[in-house]
Amino acid sequence: MRYLAKPADSKAAACIGDFVQAQLDGRASGIPWEELRLDYGHFSRAPQLRVLLIEEQKGLCAYTGVGLDDRLAARSPPRDDYSFKPHIEHLKSQQQCRAELQAQGGLVGRDLGEDLAYANMVAAIEVAGTASEHFGAAYRGDRPLPIIPTNPACSSGFMYAETGDVLGTGADANATIENLNLNHETLSGWRRSAIRALLPLGAQTERANGSSSPGAALGQAAEAGRIGAADHLVTGLGGRQVIPCYVLLNGEARLPVRG
Repeated sequence: MRYLAKPADSKAAACIGDFVQAQLDGRASGIPWEELRLDYGHFSRAPQLRVLLIEEQKGLCAYTGVGLDDRLAARSPPRDDYSFKPHIEHLKSQQQCRAELQAQGGLVGRDLGEDLAYANMVAAIEVAGTASEHFGAAYRGDRPLPIIPTNPACSSGFMYAETGDVLGTGADANATIENLNLNHETLSGWRRSAIRALLPLGAQTERANGSSSPGAALGQAAEAGRIGAADHLVTGLGGRQVIPCYVLLNGEARLPVRG
């Protein structure tokens, strides 16, 4: 899981803010609030917001690191009983947002709640169809997430094994892995393929640059800003090797350019 900053001046924040302001302006002109609701269920700019969230996340799913842009189309499921698509995910579930608003004396639709808060929304992969194939947002439902990607320290909670499994470094990380089903075989298989493609690259880079450990030159490249930051690690070769896991931010053997 990679940290996602949520700048107040982002295009995605403006997309939501413009909708809210338009609803409030309409109410001010005398239109009943019932016709100009302030809840996500009546948010008319979701398609635009989804594109903007994907762009600000460098095309990656907030939970799994899988590509949500043109790369998602290349991940066609092997069967036709389930499918993948990009999705706007609420870090605090919409159900919880509504409950908290009501507990504070607010009325859903009339009053603004966190279901329309930019800081509470991210782009994520959604698995539609057969329940046994669900992971990430579809699997989570309303389950709580002790660690979320807008927490600056989120990446420190996770490491990855050469098998493709994600490992928690504590109880909160383990609960997050379980509640998102991050070790579903589909995800583990994508990560395993990515790791196996990356390990030879690390070894070749080491020989070419005289680095002292496999993958060290990749770390140097990250520090120089040429590729994405090393905010995940992979343990490989029976735990005898630790290499930067840039590729797992993407779920495939492709080194993302920092931007």
